[in-house]
Amino acid sequence: MRDPAFIADRQENRSLLDGHKGRCRCGEQRAAAMCNRRPGEPPQCCGCRLRELGKSLVEDHHVFGRDVAITVVLPVNVHRVIDALRLARWPEMRKPGCRSLVNIAGLLMQFVEIAEIVAAEPSDDDWVVTFADILADVGRSAVERLLLIEAGLVETHGDDWQAAIGEKTWRPTRGTDE
Repeated sequence: MRDPAFIADRQENRSLLDGHKGRCRCGEQRAAAMCNRRPGEPPQCCGCRLRELGKSLVEDHHVFGRDVAITVVLPVNVHRVIDALRLARWPEMRKPGCRSLVNIAGLLMQFVEIAEIVAAEPSDDDWVVTFADILADVGRSAVERLLLIEAGLVETHGDDWQAAIGEKTWRPTRGTDE
């Protein structure tokens, strides 16, 4: 039996990637990249809004959440979309915790989300969209399976199943296990 809390919702992610708040004059239409505007004002993306204000169009993105100091510089609209996708995840997968399989599922989910972003972008190369779409679907299935395995291990060995089987906790670091 599948636990609905573990099932990653691709439809919810598609709504963040599709244009439901209109299209900015620059062509951006991903709902998560759009700024909140007052009724009657034309749609505007965060990038165009920041450009008007003379602010930076790039931001530091904390790859594994604010508690881990690994960052990458992203365009503001992409950052907004990736953050919205992270918030749509199962809460325990949003940032590293003490459960290795959940941490690995969260890492894999980032690859899934990038594949979803690529699959949602218009492309002259049909193979890119098709390939990204397949990777996103298969990746989601893999994430769900990891979380179901985690649930089975917790049920069998308790919350501290890693210690019970002699497994160290895996957390994202730059090449070292904790």
